[in-house]
Amino acid sequence: MDALHDAAFSVAEGVLMSAASLTDCDAVYLRELKQFSLYRKLCLIDTEPEYDATFHYRFLDFAADRFDGDPHLYAQGQETTLHFHHTPDQKGMMEGYLRQYGTSLTGLGRILLRSHVKRLYRTVSIGKRTERVAQTAASRVPVVAS
Repeated sequence: MDALHDAAFSVAEGVLMSAASLTDCDAVYLRELKQFSLYRKLCLIDTEPEYDATFHYRFLDFAADRFDGDPHLYAQGQETTLHFHHTPDQKGMMEGYLRQYGTSLTGLGRILLRSHVKRLYRTVSIGKRTERVAQTAASRVPVVAS
């Protein structure tokens, strides 16, 4: 997946450079978009790794708009930390695929052919993993009426 992203983003950067239209802002955007895309798609069958990264673009909003439009309209002055993780439903789905098809090259090929791969991409949420764990734990504390 790294090599695929490297190739795609190198081509995009090369096209912009040859057109003499690659600005510093474009370079930051491409670097951050590559990282955002890679963390969502890295090692899909291994659902345990989680990643935190900071971004200068509102990628969740831009993704909701299907990345249609000027990316610089989604730039923000401050960094936002995003957390990349598989949900329990995604983990269960992948476990089911691995049980059904196995981890052989043929089995992995069948998973790619028969699953909706986009649903296996990591979910992205705002905040670091440690912050999210603390929020979840706090939400479980019973409220005692006085």
